[in-house]
Amino acid sequence: MRLTEEQWQQIIADRNQKRQRESASFQAAHPLPEVAKKSKQRGVKGVIRQSSRQPNKTEIRFENDYLKGWLAGRAITSYDYEAITLKIANGCRYTPDWYVEANADGYFFSEPSICFFEIKARNMIWDDAIVKLKVAASKYPRFTFYLCAYDGKTGWTIEKVLP
Repeated sequence: MRLTEEQWQQIIADRNQKRQRESASFQAAHPLPEVAKKSKQRGVKGVIRQSSRQPNKTEIRFENDYLKGWLAGRAITSYDYEAITLKIANGCRYTPDWYVEANADGYFFSEPSICFFEIKARNMIWDDAIVKLKVAASKYPRFTFYLCAYDGKTGWTIEKVLP
């Protein structure tokens, strides 16, 4: 059965009306808490979201200490911040800090590969971050994963995460 344009537009209009009714009934059944209403009245938003992620100070330090030098020395062809998100389990995602396309330079990279660098301050390494990193390394063995930790006294520690 083929629909005419008018029939199709009527189906879409009916669907939109149904969604509006469902939304209105849900909002009536689940009103906003009083605190949120008051904060909106004062002009303060209830939730503040960062519109675009930027590297933190430790991630910028890694970029300056390593990535820019590797790029200038042609050990890598490119790098990008939080460019790829990997699905590591049912509903669980992992976004590495730095995505790097590496050449074989014989010093740090033994073969051309795609590498992911997870940057942490030495005192800010949490267990859940380590678990996600290890699961990603085992699920995606064709990529190379590194955990890079910075300590103000000893400098950088770069460890390859084995699958």
